[in-house]
Amino acid sequence: MNTELIFYRCTISPVVKVLPKLLLKIYASGAKTIVVCQNEAQLNELDELLWTFSTKEFLPHSTFKDKDASLQPILLSLNAEGINSASVLVNLTTEVFATSGFSKVLSVFYGDEQEKEVAIPLKLYGQYKMEGKQPLLWVQGADGQWKSA
Repeated sequence: MNTELIFYRCTISPVVKVLPKLLLKIYASGAKTIVVCQNEAQLNELDELLWTFSTKEFLPHSTFKDKDASLQPILLSLNAEGINSASVLVNLTTEVFATSGFSKVLSVFYGDEQEKEVAIPLKLYGQYKMEGKQPLLWVQGADGQWKSA
């Protein structure tokens, strides 16, 4: 299975504000998703946000701590162990995870080139290119719109 590798570099909006829109698109496709958070605080923030981000749209989700976690289409976790049989991995950390077993791996990060949160994903993007893979890099412009880099 060829894994689609997509990098989203946020420069205007924080990751937690961008994530619901990305997850809505994935959820609409019918794919199960695991979102790997940086830490417990980010996981809890996202859990709350996904319940309240919109009055018109709904994202069914759970955290890895919940007893029904394996049944959820969107799972918030601190590692990439997809107990919900996810085909999409959304990585919010600077960790590098194996891509095998996922149809799509998204790395979503915020900051400028000097920051660790950006340097590591951009290095990984370059490594994938050198390996002959075709990763995509989307950068948020000053207007908040996404542009292919």
